[in-house]
Amino acid sequence: MNHETFHLSAAAAEIYETQKVVAIFRPLAQATIERINVDPRDRVIDVACGTGIVSRVLAEKHPSLARIAGIDLNQSMIEKARNLTRPGPTRIEWLQTDVLDMPFEDHSFSLAICQQGLQYFPAKERSLAEIRRVLEPGGRLALTVWSGASPLFLAIAGALETFIGREIAERSLTPFTFNDKDHIESLLSGSGFKAVSVSRITVDRKVGPAGRSIPREIASNPIAAEVEARGPAIMDKIVELVDEGLAEFRDGEGFVVPQESYLFSATN
Repeated sequence: MNHETFHLSAAAAEIYETQKVVAIFRPLAQATIERINVDPRDRVIDVACGTGIVSRVLAEKHPSLARIAGIDLNQSMIEKARNLTRPGPTRIEWLQTDVLDMPFEDHSFSLAICQQGLQYFPAKERSLAEIRRVLEPGGRLALTVWSGASPLFLAIAGALETFIGREIAERSLTPFTFNDKDHIESLLSGSGFKAVSVSRITVDRKVGPAGRSIPREIASNPIAAEVEARGPAIMDKIVELVDEGLAEFRDGEGFVVPQESYLFSATN
């Protein structure tokens, strides 16, 4: 299965923060952190941190944490995270680095959180082994992976297939195709993690008016350039069809669409 790797520009990182973080990644981070037991003595690594929403929510809810470090492959994401960080008792360390080669000593952290990142790692077993290396014995891992595409992205994919083609439509769903629960549990166990368990989290994704939100959703997807190359008339048709397809989720001028994620928990 081909999982595209994101290398985002500063403009794309800005869209990610203002669109996806507000709509879904902050609510998911909040729901995840409420589910796991965070201790003030925890030293936390936020793997594939994006613009840092998990670390920022952690610092808001647990301001006396011993340590928080956020890492991401994309320098633009790290720069955005630094710019958004508010001063507080716990300084957040932001590092641009590959999950396969993290610049931390063995057993540096007691808790690792990876929000919607595992599906993008091309070498998943090696990535999990590296996370284990930086976790102390008995340290905990919490990671989320979408359980499938939400009605929003199914509607977008349907419109893309109608006006552009099936291949683009299928590629637009890449973030949601790595969702075999048993396979992910096996990956964790095979990488040496113990006490692997899985639960589900459902959060509401708040989407603004289709004319504004749908082009921005597409702009933060790997197929963005190919869609935009078709011109504004095709984008208008896509927006119109998605707007019709989401009628049951309409809320004022926008939409509220449920989206479900798996939450995997394990110990080192």
